[in-house]
Amino acid sequence: MKWILSACLLLLALPCSAKELGFDAPKKIQTHKLGLSQSVTPPQAIRETCWAYDGSALVWQEDPGLKGIETVSFRQGKDPMALCAPTFSGASRTISLTAGWPLGVVGNFLFVQDEPLGNLASFDVFDLNEGKKIFSSMRDTTGELRVEKKTTAVSLSFLMGLEVPCVPVKSDSQCWEKIKNANHIPTTVAVAAPDCEAAFRKEPSTRSEPRGLAISAPAQVPDLAHPQIVFQPGSSRCEALP
Repeated sequence: MKWILSACLLLLALPCSAKELGFDAPKKIQTHKLGLSQSVTPPQAIRETCWAYDGSALVWQEDPGLKGIETVSFRQGKDPMALCAPTFSGASRTISLTAGWPLGVVGNFLFVQDEPLGNLASFDVFDLNEGKKIFSSMRDTTGELRVEKKTTAVSLSFLMGLEVPCVPVKSDSQCWEKIKNANHIPTTVAVAAPDCEAAFRKEPSTRSEPRGLAISAPAQVPDLAHPQIVFQPGSSRCEALP
């Protein structure tokens, strides 16, 4: 029964849904309380979480009075039990986050995602060896974020949130071209214009206000070590923001 309980706890602790695919599975996940936060009333527990992998671990604290995680400690060592121990004294590096919560790890890359606004969420990718942010973008959380390890590279595919300088109504045949130009989508990549009629019905003001729309298109980063966005052929999506 003990192994069944451990497996259930591991699944509950993992932050990724079926829409986030390809992340490395931790060898060990450990969470414990560090006392009470005085930033909220009534005081609530501050929790420390550890994800341990082969040869490394990520450790961070979550204060219920703060939005997101401020720093993550990247620890290196062979023993998962020792990596997650409060008395750990081996090699470690502090990584400062700008916003959000750890989403997953692939090799030496840490993905961090902020709280979504409607269906759009900002996310960052950090190089754990350097402790630096190497890539930032917006994603449509209704679509997959897929990470794949290849022979010499780690690639990323997702629905990228676009800048929306105008509203792509049917009466404005030039707006979609303006949106593609604003987001550097090449004319050689066939990305179909979105259908925003459902968004207009949900929130009529979006028919004249582009800031109320979330438009996304398929994109890929072929090699996170040299992160360059490459748009993919396909359909774009349009939704109303809350």
